[in-house]
Amino acid sequence: AALSVDMVFADDPVQNKYAFNASNIRFDLLSSTPRAQSLFINFALGLQRLISGDQDSTPNSSGFAPLITDATLTGVESGKWYGLEYQLNMGTPGNLAGAVGLTSGLLTAWTPKSGPDVYAAAVGLRLPGTGGAKLISLQTVLKLSIGQMVLTFDRNSNSFLLMLTEIALRFLGLLKIPPSGSSTFFLFGNPQSKGKPSGLGWYAMYNKLKPKTQELEP
Repeated sequence: AALSVDMVFADDPVQNKYAFNASNIRFDLLSSTPRAQSLFINFALGLQRLISGDQDSTPNSSGFAPLITDATLTGVESGKWYGLEYQLNMGTPGNLAGAVGLTSGLLTAWTPKSGPDVYAAAVGLRLPGTGGAKLISLQTVLKLSIGQMVLTFDRNSNSFLLMLTEIALRFLGLLKIPPSGSSTFFLFGNPQSKGKPSGLGWYAMYNKLKPKTQELEP
C-alpha cells in the first residue's frame, strides 16, 4: 500500500512532471506468502522497509557492507537502485554484555537495469555498531575485525549459510588477539522449518596458524 506516482503540474501541460515515489510504501506480511526455501524464511528475517538511492547514496553509505554470493552480482552503485531492508537477529554476545542483542541489518538491492543476463543487484550486511565497515567496536578499546563475508546456498540441505571469516580482536588497532590465528563464524537457518520462520543456529571454528620454522643454512 501507499506506492504512488507524484504529479507536479505546470502552467504548460507539456512541462508536467511525474515521479515514482516508493518512500511511503507499506507491506502486509499477513496476506503475503514467501517462498518456502527463500532467504526470508530460512533466516527468519523481519522485513523493515523499502529504501532507495542513487550513485551518491549507495548501500555502503547506508551502513551495508557487501556480501559475496554464489551469483555474480554487478552492484547497484551506478545509478538509481531500490532495496528491501530486513532485520537479522544473530543472538546475543553472552552474559558479559547483558541483554544486548546482535541484531544486524540485511539488504537485498537491485536496479531497473537488472535482467536475465546481468544481475545489477547487491546483498549487504550491516553489523551492529559498524557503520558499513567490517569492524565491530567493543567499548571503543577493542575492535572485532572481520575478513570476508559470504552468503551461500547449500543445495544438499536446501538452506542458506552466512560465513564470516578471519575474525580477530584488535586492541587499540594494533595488537591482534589471538596473534597466531583467527576464527570463522557460520550462521545457518533450519532446513527442516517446512516453510515457516524458525530459529538460527551457528558454530565457530578457530584456525591456529603453525609457527614459522627457521630453516638452517647448510
